Amino acid sequence: MPTLRLRTRKKKKMMVFRRRGVCDSRRPQVVSRLGGFLLIVAVLLPLEPTLLPSLALAQKTQLAQLEKAKELFDEGDYRRAAQLLREVLAGAPNHQDANILLSFALARSVQTEAAIVQARRTLRIVGENVHMQLLLAGLLSAEPSTRAEAISIYREILERHPDSLRARERLAENLRREGAVLESAESLEELIKQQPDEPRYHISIAENYLLLGEIDLAVDEYKNALDLNANNVEVLSRLAVIYETMDQFKESEAAYERLADLEPKSLEYKLALKRVRGEARSPLLPIPLERMKETPLERYLENIGNAEEIELQERQVSALRRQSYSRFLPFFTFMRTTGDFQNINNVGLIRPLDSAANTYSFAFDVRTILAHPAEERIHATRANIALLKRNIGREVIRVYYSRISTVLQYENLRKRLILEPGMADDAGFRRIKNGLKYDLIRLTEQLYLLTGLR
Repeated sequence: MPTLRLRTRKKKKMMVFRRRGVCDSRRPQVVSRLGGFLLIVAVLLPLEPTLLPSLALAQKTQLAQLEKAKELFDEGDYRRAAQLLREVLAGAPNHQDANILLSFALARSVQTEAAIVQARRTLRIVGENVHMQLLLAGLLSAEPSTRAEAISIYREILERHPDSLRARERLAENLRREGAVLESAESLEELIKQQPDEPRYHISIAENYLLLGEIDLAVDEYKNALDLNANNVEVLSRLAVIYETMDQFKESEAAYERLADLEPKSLEYKLALKRVRGEARSPLLPIPLERMKETPLERYLENIGNAEEIELQERQVSALRRQSYSRFLPFFTFMRTTGDFQNINNVGLIRPLDSAANTYSFAFDVRTILAHPAEERIHATRANIALLKRNIGREVIRVYYSRISTVLQYENLRKRLILEPGMADDAGFRRIKNGLKYDLIRLTEQLYLLTGLR
């Protein structure tokens, strides 16, 4: 029976606890309250004296690691700095300075994906922070797939801080990369209004103007940048290439001479200067490209009559017409008369005008009046002129559209040479450009021979 008595005691004890609500699973609120009470008691209990030195040591170690990480960051050793910062964050994951510094360390060490993740985490911890937003937007702008998000972040920054020059400059740069060149130029204009003495902004907007095809505006902005810094090699080289591409050889030569003076050891500028001086002796385009594009085809077709062959044919018609008119002039004769009508050589009737002793007579050749040989030649010549005009018209149309096509190729190549300065040093591209230029000269002279117009 002892075993039975023990079980009975345990059963009674459990029943007592259930009455008090300690182990009753059907009363979770009581259990929760009891757990909270026990937690408060545990927190309020004094810490063991042996734990205090270890906590102080851990905090001291974290501070030392953070300071060392800052030193490494300033020295440019970003990877070691990132390792130390990760150790700091392992013990204090929400440490703001450590999170911010780790984001920049990862970005500087070109760990882009990790830097983006860390930057997002840091922004969740620190909240609104312009420097962190600029860092995140800069990292996102590196990839085309995330550039739209970067643009959105830059816009958010400018909504709160419209005077942020860095955000506006980065926004303009990314808009240009996305193809919104005009909006990018507008953003850069705002920058120039805020800081007109910053050469970098003038250079950036000049690049936008080149993409828009506004070469004259781009040149003006490059000149503005040179006014602020006369020894800017980048701007001088851009202007030299633009002038050379636009066949403005005197301006290009002056720019390359300045570059050669600034960098006397550069062989590139010396060779470019020699090349430009040689190209300066080549023929120039007879008329500007804009005029070639803007002159309508109808104007050339209206002036087909000015072609040399047609003018020659027209002069022949005029001469034949004078011969034809001569058939209406009478044949004058002087003879003695008896007062009767006579027929002289079967050329027609002679009407005598009697006088005392003589008769002055004139005659018409009826057959010549009705069918003069000059009239037949006039008709033939006019038919030949009409055929010639049709043939010349077809040739004018062919030459006109060939020139338009060549103009477009020439402009596209010039644009590539301007936007990609390295291409200007490629002899193959220069030969293509010069070949297109000579084609434009030839086609323009053909139009002049066909119509008298260039």
